[in-house]
Amino acid sequence: MDLFDLIQSQLFNQNTMEELAVDTKAEPKQVEQLTKLAIPTMLEALRKNASDEEGKQSLDRALDDHQEDPSDLLGFLKGADQEDGDKILNHMFGNNREQVTNNLAKNSGLDLGTVINLLTKYAPMILSLLALSKTNTQKAPTTQRKKTGMDLTDILGDLTGRTKKATEESNDGGLLDGLKDILGGFLG
Repeated sequence: MDLFDLIQSQLFNQNTMEELAVDTKAEPKQVEQLTKLAIPTMLEALRKNASDEEGKQSLDRALDDHQEDPSDLLGFLKGADQEDGDKILNHMFGNNREQVTNNLAKNSGLDLGTVINLLTKYAPMILSLLALSKTNTQKAPTTQRKKTGMDLTDILGDLTGRTKKATEESNDGGLLDGLKDILGGFLG
């Protein structure tokens, strides 16, 4: 199963949203709204950070440290190391962290503490999913790897684009405007 399909089928399913809402004492619709805004924002931040050689090497090292199996996404999120997630968010967003988290709170209707709580769960999940993808790509036969020609930056770009497109297709103009506001605000 590819990363996008795993995210779509497990992260965005009703049970996961309800469980995360219970854990954070929030409304499931708000958790879903945040998730639809946060995931493409986080992926885009990683893609931008990995756009130069130093950033790509830094992300590669981070992926080597995040080899946990994320195939049971809900279980993974419930057991996420949120201290690690906090560090990942600092690297991911840098000086823009406060602006991004405030925009996510404003656009999702959740308080800032709940937003940070969820983001610190999502950050290690994203790295583990990318590490799994990297491992699967490396294990693919050489002819298949050459055929796709995709590196980590390509995978991030593809995943970001597909996630943004799914958000657009949800026909929620407010959600799309919120995503544009967040992405445009710091990723330009």
